Amino acid sequence: MRTVRLSLWHMLLVVVMVVATVVAISSGVQTLFPEWHLPRFVPLCTLIALDAVATQRIVARERLGLAEQGPLRVVELLLVVIVVRVASLAAEDVPTAELVRTWLLDPLAVFQGQFAMYLLLSALIWLSATRLTHAVLQFETELPRAGVRSLPSEEAAVVEERVQAVAQFDRQWLMAMVLALAGAAVALYRVPLVDAFGRWATLQPLIAVLCVLGAGLLLHSHGYFDRLAYGWQLSQVVVAPDVRGRWYRATSLLSLIALLVGALLGTTAMLVPPPPLVPIVNALLLVGTLLLALVIGLFSLLLLPLAWLLSQFTGQALPPPALPQIQPYQIPETVSERPILPALIFWGCMLLLIGIAALRYVQQRQELRALIGRWRGVRWLLQILDRLWADAKAWSTHAASIVQQRLQRRGRPPLAKRLRLTGTQAQLRTLYLRLTRAAMEQGLPHPPSQTPYEFQAAVREGLPAAAADVAALTEVYVAAEYGPTPPAPPELQRARRAWRRALRRLSRKQGQAPLHSTMRSKGRSPRDS
Repeated sequence: MRTVRLSLWHMLLVVVMVVATVVAISSGVQTLFPEWHLPRFVPLCTLIALDAVATQRIVARERLGLAEQGPLRVVELLLVVIVVRVASLAAEDVPTAELVRTWLLDPLAVFQGQFAMYLLLSALIWLSATRLTHAVLQFETELPRAGVRSLPSEEAAVVEERVQAVAQFDRQWLMAMVLALAGAAVALYRVPLVDAFGRWATLQPLIAVLCVLGAGLLLHSHGYFDRLAYGWQLSQVVVAPDVRGRWYRATSLLSLIALLVGALLGTTAMLVPPPPLVPIVNALLLVGTLLLALVIGLFSLLLLPLAWLLSQFTGQALPPPALPQIQPYQIPETVSERPILPALIFWGCMLLLIGIAALRYVQQRQELRALIGRWRGVRWLLQILDRLWADAKAWSTHAASIVQQRLQRRGRPPLAKRLRLTGTQAQLRTLYLRLTRAAMEQGLPHPPSQTPYEFQAAVREGLPAAAADVAALTEVYVAAEYGPTPPAPPELQRARRAWRRALRRLSRKQGQAPLHSTMRSKGRSPRDS
């Protein structure tokens, strides 16, 4: 596991390295191709680098895997595309209203002009800044807790991992330095070293190279000294609580004294008369001069390779730019104007998808919701949207209930559907149902789970007079309901006659008491008889 300690200072150094490298390379490219010009590219590069550094820091802090980085990367891609599109619009001399009208009529026109070049270069800058930030983040590894003794193999593995992280950063720094030196060399080709400091166009690549060198040295020193601190286990040294504060105060005081002494020595060197002077003043001036010479010498050693490279250049004027060939005028083809409604539908769908994606991302991030909820204007807007949504939902529910009431027939119960008997099976089913109802009216119980043969047995026990007719109807009904072939018309006629006879025999019993009450008066149930 890794702890994220990428401070604002380290983020600033990474951004400075990326922007300085881009400035040096763009200076060389403009020297080789004078007609190639991308206005406002350096501010765009700075924004892209800041976005890449901030996103990579969030990914490292949350320890997100490749699958979990999807929503965050989508939001980052949308931000990059919007920023690049705005930068490319600022570089074009076309009114904004005309551009918007062109986009609405032709959505693919968004990717025309210098947008493709800006987007490609922004992608390269984003990739470089992301890889450089990842390399700097690899400097930090979670240290063992105080009082917990780790194994020597674990300590050696962590030290080796930090060595590899510093080596990875050094490779990327060396690549950035080579690219910056190449761009500066092309920009200062055949320009005298003395004249290079007189113009901003030639001084800019020199400053960019120095920025890449200085930022890389600071980040390399941070990684190297952090590895030494871990190897020596300095974080586990127990000191008094006020030692750190006293050390910081003493260091700040010494730095302030050194600054004041340097300013005093410089002022004294300009104001005091020439020697002979007081011996103490002479000694102070001598020591200050030696220290200044030592600092200048060390800095000169660092700049010696760059100075040697620049000393190889000779001064000659740049060749005049070649005139472009004049192309004959061509009559443009007449293109019919496209309807605006499909374009509005397309952009509406795109905005809806972007809104849904942003809403889902905000809902999944509790800290982001808490940050947004702190803004009074955002809370007021969310309350208004909630009220509008509740009103719309209530209105739609009320309208649906009114429409449903209008569609229903008031005061009349729903009529049962009358099925037309078109087949033999349907006719036999109707005859059997009427027979069971007539039997139930005579007191014969007929539960829903009773089979036709059970009903036939119950009729044989309770109504022996109608048993033969019920048996004939049951046989034909079972054959029609469950058999493979429907009964023939003669069988249907025979079943109908049996049904009529059974109904007549049942109707003769209507003047008598119900069957189940008669049996209960005799002390037995229908099944016992």
